[in-house]
Amino acid sequence: MKRLLLCISAGVLAALILIQLYNYFVHPELCFYKKADAITTLHEQKLRAEGHSCYIIAGGSEAKTCLIPSVMQEEAGIAVVNTATAAGCGLVSNAAIGMNHIQPGDTLVLSFISCYEEDIHTTDIGMQLAFHLFGTNAFQHGIIPLEPGNLSSLLASNASSMLVSAVRKLTRGYSYVYNKESTLHPDGWMEVHRSTMQNVKLRKTIARDIIIGPECRALLLRTQKACRQIKSDFIVMIPVGLSNYYEIKRRLMHALQLTRTGIPVLKDNRLGLTVNNKILADTYYHMNAEGAEWNSRIIARLIKEKKYWTEQEILAKMKELGFTEDDTPQQPATAI
Repeated sequence: MKRLLLCISAGVLAALILIQLYNYFVHPELCFYKKADAITTLHEQKLRAEGHSCYIIAGGSEAKTCLIPSVMQEEAGIAVVNTATAAGCGLVSNAAIGMNHIQPGDTLVLSFISCYEEDIHTTDIGMQLAFHLFGTNAFQHGIIPLEPGNLSSLLASNASSMLVSAVRKLTRGYSYVYNKESTLHPDGWMEVHRSTMQNVKLRKTIARDIIIGPECRALLLRTQKACRQIKSDFIVMIPVGLSNYYEIKRRLMHALQLTRTGIPVLKDNRLGLTVNNKILADTYYHMNAEGAEWNSRIIARLIKEKKYWTEQEILAKMKELGFTEDDTPQQPATAI
């Protein structure tokens, strides 16, 4: 029996070691975003050497693919570091990754699409990415709580994902689509080369996550506090995607709640909405090169001019559009 237990223990240990080796050296998404962070870090080091304070962009791929640091610097003279990864990493991990690039005098610009609680929590891949990039510093500032669930994510694996990756590698020559269908530029921008959204129609669904939940609010307040502690600023931006009119209420309600909480939100009058699918790449929130340049210039000017919503402006906009905090807009999708 003792020998059996030793064999089982040795097998478990060997499996854990193999999982860690796979995650660190082979996992296609983790390796892709670690490479992206290395490129971004080189760009950041160049900006720091020139004496710049930086605007650190954090969030998911809606920011990584739609904000071009070099264009933003050209447009508004601001130094931008795009540390965004993928929404699937979880907002907690994305905020923590951004915070690990922050220095005194910088500004963290956090982008997020959804405030559903399941989109807030750090995921296995998000926790592993943050830890691979920064080690125990991933937990500094308290953005990622030191909880058993987060720590266990470091040991997690997904056998089906491994199998799918292997099959893709054997049949297509690549295991992660963006290894082939994107370019990581020297300034940290991820350019997507796929064009699958040209004929996609607007979604007619009505957004449900109108209210920012307590966990999301707590995360944003933790992030704001951490920024203040190192004498840096914190703002939130609303990403633009192919959305319908009903999404406007969600965007304005998010902005209203955050503004009332004391968190600045960029005053982007597009309200997260575009009905022009010609500027999109392969998802509702991934822009092609034309769209990314257009978006980058707008966001750069807003950041430079420190244009933030006030509660009065948001309420006035809601009144103008014909709805209040308690009802749902009844107008059809319109171009903005």
